[in-house]
Amino acid sequence: MRKKLYLIRHAKSSWESIGMSDWERPLNDRGLRDGPRMAQYCQQHFQPPHAVLSSDSLRTRSTAQYFISSGWVPEGSIQFFNDLYMASAEDIFHRLTELPQDVTTAAIVAHNPGIYEALLRLSQDFAISKFPTCGIAQLVDSSDMGTWHNLDHRPWHLESFVYPRKLYPVP
Repeated sequence: MRKKLYLIRHAKSSWESIGMSDWERPLNDRGLRDGPRMAQYCQQHFQPPHAVLSSDSLRTRSTAQYFISSGWVPEGSIQFFNDLYMASAEDIFHRLTELPQDVTTAAIVAHNPGIYEALLRLSQDFAISKFPTCGIAQLVDSSDMGTWHNLDHRPWHLESFVYPRKLYPVP
């Protein structure tokens, strides 16, 4: 069975709190608006993931919570990992290879630049110039290998790439 993968960048975060570590940064007003919108979009348009792997930073945890609140992701199905905080594409791929093979649909909630690098490497779509906050890329394994191993060494088809300003343009 073909694997499906959602790459998700956290919602927009705040830089206002002086003295706060990067890991502790909360969502800003735009992130608080976009997170629920994008989660609702996923609930209406995308197959739910069987497993969700997320960075453990405050902004990724907050973003992931919107996917639970929308009903797209079941409560308790998200695993948080410190090594996904500011992870490279290689780190993201490593985490995915550890998924059980019966998981056919997975999601990663992470940060730039790693999430963007992962998208480019899997999709080979170099026309994508950036990965906006709260963006969601839906990819399907074109090889039909049915495994998470060596996922970065085979073709993936980019089925959808949505982000808040694409779905909800600012006037």
